[in-house]
Amino acid sequence: MRTRRAVAGTVLALATSVVSVIPAAQAQARELDLETRLHGSMQHPNARGFTEYERGGGHRELEVSVLARDMARQRVVVMINGHRIARIQLNRFGYGHREWDTDVGNTVPFVRAGDPVRVRAASTHTLVVSGRYHRSW
Repeated sequence: MRTRRAVAGTVLALATSVVSVIPAAQAQARELDLETRLHGSMQHPNARGFTEYERGGGHRELEVSVLARDMARQRVVVMINGHRIARIQLNRFGYGHREWDTDVGNTVPFVRAGDPVRVRAASTHTLVVSGRYHRSW
């Protein structure tokens, strides 16, 4: 009888440990890191930028940087997958940077690999930089 209880206890302990490992593995599988280099358009060939996106465990984070010296002190509109995300004010050097994080209450869109990123001039709607998200390795 004691042997049966010991075996049953061991089997229960092993089953519990396997079940607790599965959610951790699934959470890691759902984590996603995307990035893209943003390349200048025909109207702004020297402009460039970078964007990173992270998602995992109900948390999303987005970061966008733009450098367009010919657009100093102007506003640009960030669009991901055709949806307007926000405006960024470029400084006197033509640089703008912004971060969004759901942990601090910001709204961050759901992004997938292959989604396009476009940054346009707020006043004229001309394309400044663009790119497509890909997995970061």
